[in-house]
Amino acid sequence: MIVHVNKTGTGFKGTVLYLLHGHLGALNPDRVEWIESRNLPTRNAMGAVRIMAATARDSGSRQAPVYHISISFDPDDPVDRATMIQVADRLLRDLDLEEHQALIVSHKDRAHPHLHLVVNRVHPERLTVWSNWYDFPR
Repeated sequence: MIVHVNKTGTGFKGTVLYLLHGHLGALNPDRVEWIESRNLPTRNAMGAVRIMAATARDSGSRQAPVYHISISFDPDDPVDRATMIQVADRLLRDLDLEEHQALIVSHKDRAHPHLHLVVNRVHPERLTVWSNWYDFPR
């Protein structure tokens, strides 16, 4: 398993549109296998975008709220959806993000199973911004 942390960003919409459809020059509407959410009342990706963006705005913080992580599994590793969800939840817990809003998107456009997590660094109740300092060792 390989975990890749992308740089933080400011736009949930752009990140999620990329996860749903790919790059503008090579759109692939069939790339999504399944979608899960955490601490959001919907699995609808664009609905989740609106909720996460509103939460980030409510915080009043100028820090980038988007935290994007991808997890890739070995092509020979027979992981199923339940295992992938367990890994995603464990990663959120280890990073102390289990209370944060997150969208989990699994892709089927590569030879290896992989998924992406788009996490709102702004806590939905306290409106504090999670620090990604020391995230790699965790």
